[in-house]
Amino acid sequence: MALFSQRKGIKPLQKELQIESIDLDLKNKLWTVLCRYYWNNHEIYVQEFNDLKYALWVQYFKKAIDKMPKFLSEFRSGDDCYNFFRNYFFACKWNEEFDFIEFIVKNSDFAEMFPVVSAFNSALEEESSAYRFVDKEIVQITDRHEIETIEEAINESPEGVRTHFQSALSMLADRNKPDYRNSIKESISAVEGLCKRIANNPKATLSDALKRIKDNINIHPALENGFNNIYGYTSSKETGIRHAMMEQSTVKFTDAKFMLSACSAFVNYLLGKCAENDIKL
Repeated sequence: MALFSQRKGIKPLQKELQIESIDLDLKNKLWTVLCRYYWNNHEIYVQEFNDLKYALWVQYFKKAIDKMPKFLSEFRSGDDCYNFFRNYFFACKWNEEFDFIEFIVKNSDFAEMFPVVSAFNSALEEESSAYRFVDKEIVQITDRHEIETIEEAINESPEGVRTHFQSALSMLADRNKPDYRNSIKESISAVEGLCKRIANNPKATLSDALKRIKDNINIHPALENGFNNIYGYTSSKETGIRHAMMEQSTVKFTDAKFMLSACSAFVNYLLGKCAENDIKL
């Protein structure tokens, strides 16, 4: 809801997209989520919180376990875990703040117990961040439908297909050394793996598998041709995705994000068709 200053045009209705930055408003909201779901629950979920505290101290900060102070869960003078975590969070770089909250989400049970990821994503959306959580990975994706599509493919796919999607997502989300070329390879491998499974032929190519299954689950020829063309794109010498590169790859973030989203959507489509035709995977 626009306030007076926004309605009068004194303040902008929406911030510029925060791509390689986190302003104080977003920082405060992210810390509030940590307080609400993690720090404020340390006396209720004692074992879960202790596991997280030890993981942060030993694995994330690389500190000696015998030097870990107590956790007092409020800001005060003195040497305790809460102050240590808080001071770090408000002083570190934007990418380290994302590393911190991503590590917490990945290394605790709280994300399964509470709507933690949803709360983080709401804060990121409200403050015009270019990033969102997708299956516990922070990725430069802002479209809600893309996020839902990718998460559905990861959650609903058979194990081998799910592994390919998780690898594709991790390679896309790596803020220090993203691997767009292999992210695309993993995305198309997820489609290929599912098609082989439906066709019951582990040695088939994607094209052969699509030909075999299209009549059984009623795939429209245009969709078959479309994914054969996408498969052809990943096999071209210019991209170097499925073969050794002759020169530096031209694949960028936008290409990898599109492939992850498109392959996720197609896998969701195939899974739906299998369900309609009572095909067990």
